[in-house]
Amino acid sequence: MSSPASQLQLLLVEDSESDAALVVREFQRGGFAVQHLRVQTADALRAALPQQPWDAIICDFSLPGFGASSALDELRKTGLDLPFLLVSGTIPDQSAVDLMRQGAHDYILKDNLARLVPAMQRELKEASGRRERREMEAQLRQIQKMEAIGQLSGGVAHDFNNILTVIKGNAALLETDPALPAELRDFVTEISRAAKRAAKLTGQLLAFSRRQNLHTSGVDLHESISNLLKMLQRLVGEHITMRMNFIAGSANVFADPSMLDQVILNLVVNARDAMPGGGRIELETEICEINARAAAANPNVRPGHFVRLTVRDTGCGMTPEVRARIFEPFFTTKDVGKGTGLGLAVVYGIVSQHKGWIEVDSEPGRGSTFRLYLPHAPGSNPPIDASRQPALERGGNETILVVEDELTVRQFVRTVLVRLGYQVHEASSGRQALALWPELRDRVQLVVTDIVMPDGIGGRELARQLGQDMPGLPVLFMSGYSTENTGPDFLLEPGLNFMPKPFSPREIAVAVRRLLDENRPAPSR
Repeated sequence: MSSPASQLQLLLVEDSESDAALVVREFQRGGFAVQHLRVQTADALRAALPQQPWDAIICDFSLPGFGASSALDELRKTGLDLPFLLVSGTIPDQSAVDLMRQGAHDYILKDNLARLVPAMQRELKEASGRRERREMEAQLRQIQKMEAIGQLSGGVAHDFNNILTVIKGNAALLETDPALPAELRDFVTEISRAAKRAAKLTGQLLAFSRRQNLHTSGVDLHESISNLLKMLQRLVGEHITMRMNFIAGSANVFADPSMLDQVILNLVVNARDAMPGGGRIELETEICEINARAAAANPNVRPGHFVRLTVRDTGCGMTPEVRARIFEPFFTTKDVGKGTGLGLAVVYGIVSQHKGWIEVDSEPGRGSTFRLYLPHAPGSNPPIDASRQPALERGGNETILVVEDELTVRQFVRTVLVRLGYQVHEASSGRQALALWPELRDRVQLVVTDIVMPDGIGGRELARQLGQDMPGLPVLFMSGYSTENTGPDFLLEPGLNFMPKPFSPREIAVAVRRLLDENRPAPSR
């Protein structure tokens, strides 16, 4: 059985119809199925170039009032990278050299057309390699761009979380103050509400920058979608139909359940917004294997077994320019006031943090398809650690060292702890804390410290040095970043000795009391 012929979309710049037929026939003998268009003028070539994705151009050396040099100029203006072969009865040697320097890939005399097919095969292969390299370079640039934006977003969120800690915390202190005049209480409540909305915004930025804390467990993607189904149907409305096409059995992934829900919700809402007049949203799941060869073709992709979640809509679709920017934070095509531009940025950040990636297909008027790849977690779901019941909000008389470079955050933490009866000492840096330590070591029963500080000794190093001097000293870390920012070997116990900013007075009070109670010396007999 013969192999199928290779398709060849050929643009012929040739004034002789019989010579053009010879060229086409030569390619057909060489195993190509040729579709071609013949043009004879610069205007005709200029009009033909954007008509369809040509595979190659065959050009005669000289045409009446037009020639190969002018044809090369027209091709260069389009930015297209197409094999350009000269086929002519005669070509002066110097002219051939000049045209090769100008961008022609080869020249073939019409009395030696046997060279035509091998030359075309070589140039098509090289053009394919150039396209693959350009695609890889574009993907790499996009990854670097997203990494840079993510680093900037994470830094902004960290700094803003310090500010929010002060706003949110002091508003909470005012709300609980019985001396607060009634006419001011509503204003304080509005400040608290605004701080909560701002905290949610910084949380989205941290999700995009992959600096959120993950609490992963084995999650069945089917179960997650089913649990959200009623909410999703309410969100999309009656004018949009939702269809589920799940593989048989479970589709287990290792994921943070709440973040996975956020990804599903954001994608469905994005699809809904692309169909104001109604349409269809399809959710599909599939378990797939990515081999090393496929992974090598895309910097985002990793080899292994993955669960693929596909979210497809019949909406308005996207132009290539919009598609290239959809995961950038604050980029939106919606009207002012109808979107923050963070929905898809959050999806990108969460999926990336889960060691997965996203692929997008979309064209104007033909809808959009998002394919999410998450590492497969075969077998039954591992048990989720039971969370402790929160301790009562109560104080004590223990001595605490608070280490924080942001003055307003440090003052807020001190105010909360002093009100609860604790003895509080402050340090504005890791170095200052170490300088104070000889005087305080016999009195301090807990250290509360920021993780990232600018003097070269952050909370991690401070805890290490203090722990060498006083083994077992409890430390409560706090940060506007996540624990991931401190390095993969720094394993913190979530909810026990890490306090993400911004936090409320009650949250810091509960965390401090819990650590002190758990590290209280056993009574002597």
